Amino acid sequence: MKKIFVLTGEPSGDKLASTVIDKLQQNHSDIEFLSVGGSHLNKLGVKSIYDLKEITYIGFTSVILNLFKIRNKINETVKKIIEFNPDILFSVDSPDFTLRVAEKVKSINPNIKTIHYVAPQVWVWREGRVKNFKKFLDHVLLLFNFEKKFFDKESIKNTFVGHPLLENKENVKTNLSNIINENKKIISLFAGSRTSETNILLPILIDFIKLMNEKFDEYNFIFHATDQ
Repeated sequence: MKKIFVLTGEPSGDKLASTVIDKLQQNHSDIEFLSVGGSHLNKLGVKSIYDLKEITYIGFTSVILNLFKIRNKINETVKKIIEFNPDILFSVDSPDFTLRVAEKVKSINPNIKTIHYVAPQVWVWREGRVKNFKKFLDHVLLLFNFEKKFFDKESIKNTFVGHPLLENKENVKTNLSNIINENKKIISLFAGSRTSETNILLPILIDFIKLMNEKFDEYNFIFHATDQ
């Protein structure tokens, strides 16, 4: 029986991972799963080694303030993965956590294949990171086709799989006609899916709305959130 460890770091990653695992389970009944995951993976019967909130509450965006907690959680996760001894470590998004774990796992057991879903945004900053990924990632699954050139350049195996939000046609468009003024423009606001992100970004976004409303009267503000 093949074994896959699914590694996520936040609710949006848990949801994204569940779409992949659901399809795998439909076509392969002979795979054993274990994870760091949340409610979406749990609904598929995939057990998590600890509550995903233990990661999201740490706040990987504040690395310096949480350095000791982060290091301990990474080491604990690596230990559990090595004990499970999966054929594949399938990490999803949250690179500050998942890729640190993957790198350590690979250094301990090179036989574990490492596949990462949702490439870090190297086109935005620190493109040089790609060279380091080659040391411990066997394959990268890409949301956007333009990302391929960054990984092809370093001869890192990759596959463009598309964005899952576009697969569900029902979620492509949202009808807001009943809550917005037709004479106003829309500004979308995203406060993140992690509690630590929301706590930091929400007050800033609210101050932004207040400033905009003081100077302009032509915008509607729409907050977006994940269904955890």
